[in-house]
Amino acid sequence: MMNMINRRQFLQISGASAAGLLAGGLPLLVNNEGARAASNPEGKFIPDLDIALKATPAEVAILPGNPTGVWHYQGQVITGGRSSLINIERSYLGPIIRTHTGQKVRIRFTNDIADNPC
Repeated sequence: MMNMINRRQFLQISGASAAGLLAGGLPLLVNNEGARAASNPEGKFIPDLDIALKATPAEVAILPGNPTGVWHYQGQVITGGRSSLINIERSYLGPIIRTHTGQKVRIRFTNDIADNPC
C-alpha cells in the first residue's frame, strides 16, 4: 500500500531540504572564496582593482588674483577596469573612484606633501 503524506509533512520535508541546501550548498554558489583560496594558497590579498594615488602640492587660480595653494591628487589604475578611475583634469579635486559592491580594492597612496605645508 502506498504511504501518503499530508500537506504539513510535505512542507516540513521541503523546509528541511531547503535549509540543508542553504546551509551547505548556497554559500558555495554565492561566495567563491573557496575557489579564490584554492587558486591563492599563500592567502595573499589579490585586489580586483589596484590604484596608485599620489598627492602633490600645487597652485590653482580659483579666484581672481594670486593662485591658491592646494593639494593635487592624481590617480592611475594598475590593475582592473580603466573606467574605475576618472581623473579630473585642470582641477584640484581628487579623482573619482568607481567600485562595485563586494569588489576588493587596493589604493597605493604616495604623499609628496611636506610635513608642514603652511
